[in-house]
Amino acid sequence: MRKVLLVRYGEIAVKTWRFRKQLEKLLLRNILKGLEKEGMHHIKGRIEDGRIIIDELKDEQESKIIDVVRRVFGVKSLSPSIEITFRNIQEIVQVAEDLWREHVKGKSFAIRCRRVGKHDFTSKDVEKSIGIALAKYAREIDLKNPEIELYVEIRGDRAYLYREIIPGPGGLPLGSEGRALALVSGGFDSPVAAWLVMKRGVKIDFLTVSLAGELDLAPSLKVITYLAERWEIGYNPRIFIVHAESLVKAIRERVRKEVWNIVYKKALYYIADQVCRRFRGYRAMVTGDVIGQVSSQTLDNLFSTSQGLVTPIIRPLAGFDKDEIVDLARKIGTYDLSMEVSEYCAVFAERPKTWSTPEEVMIEFYKIKKVVDEMINKNISIVSLDEAKILIEALKHRTVMTDLRAEDVPDGAVILDVRPRRDFKLRLDSKDVKIVECSIDDVFRIVESLGRDKTYIVYCSSPLVSRYIASKLREGGYTAYSLVL
Repeated sequence: MRKVLLVRYGEIAVKTWRFRKQLEKLLLRNILKGLEKEGMHHIKGRIEDGRIIIDELKDEQESKIIDVVRRVFGVKSLSPSIEITFRNIQEIVQVAEDLWREHVKGKSFAIRCRRVGKHDFTSKDVEKSIGIALAKYAREIDLKNPEIELYVEIRGDRAYLYREIIPGPGGLPLGSEGRALALVSGGFDSPVAAWLVMKRGVKIDFLTVSLAGELDLAPSLKVITYLAERWEIGYNPRIFIVHAESLVKAIRERVRKEVWNIVYKKALYYIADQVCRRFRGYRAMVTGDVIGQVSSQTLDNLFSTSQGLVTPIIRPLAGFDKDEIVDLARKIGTYDLSMEVSEYCAVFAERPKTWSTPEEVMIEFYKIKKVVDEMINKNISIVSLDEAKILIEALKHRTVMTDLRAEDVPDGAVILDVRPRRDFKLRLDSKDVKIVECSIDDVFRIVESLGRDKTYIVYCSSPLVSRYIASKLREGGYTAYSLVL
């Protein structure tokens, strides 16, 4: 008698015999690699018919092993179990009685048995025999609504006895379906989209586009590293970082305002497509697009922005609504991290078009294509998961990341209200405060005319935009903060 972890898979079992064997080996490999990454190098496993058994489940490591295995794609469920080798049904009954008599005291219970192989007894015989043995300790046997369910799984001459079934993510083992590149901004949608494609056995590398320098890079990398470290067990992904501050400037200066967001999306697709083609091995790119959620994701605009790409686009969230996406973000653990990510709205028009033609989008995109190509050639960094974590720690301690917010407005300050749409007028109690309403593009011209002897407070409906502008003013030698209301 020994304690093991009984691991079940679902979809793998319906594959052809040869492919099933490959998937079983890959699943076991991913499980063991995940355990090795957590320092458990001695753990061994074996493949039974329809099950994977992780041997020697020691009490001090049980919770750690379970936490890893329950996150491996391809695992449908798992159960810490007592494994015995038996010669007859009486031996199973005796072990069950010794094991569970204390658990059923004063409670209602039911026995559930599953059996594989040839035996001189049935599953019902096992349930009935164990039920009779335990009935004298319990309040009653209740097959419909018991307080405790106890399980026996019999496979050949071995029986597995367990009390709980822990769900896994299901799907296919990671690596069984090749590799794709996921565009991840750090918000709710794109990490969930990447997770759903991982679940189908696809190894995911990540591409994130930084529009506001280190201010939006750190939050995005936090989401990516969490997603990869917690869920991408069995694979060490690459992370492509595109430094795209010049893209914002080019779009605002050269592109018609009503198609800013559409051309920006076209630029994202183009960048991802070029990365996939240059680095090879990618069978698709993955996005968090949801049909109709925002103006750039109407069916017309998705059609227009997708034209001319070589790499196929997978949109696993196309038919989801926001509540469903948020629920999934909570399930996979990215919700709190995504809540910290601010949208950089400087490339989103106040009244964007909800439809476009491929020709129109391509004409506008060609106005900035040279800038985008230069970014791809010069402004892409490739980091590993460990390097990304080091980068996050380094950014944490940068002054510009921690010392930009102002909760009080000092007397004599100049507030730069750069909101594209002003639903209300700013009114503050501070004395001699000057409020200047302006666009993002006019900020430097205005502060240059007002001088360096003033304190500038930037206010925007997007905190990320206000912090970014304040950081750029500081780089120019001005005293600047981002206003927090």
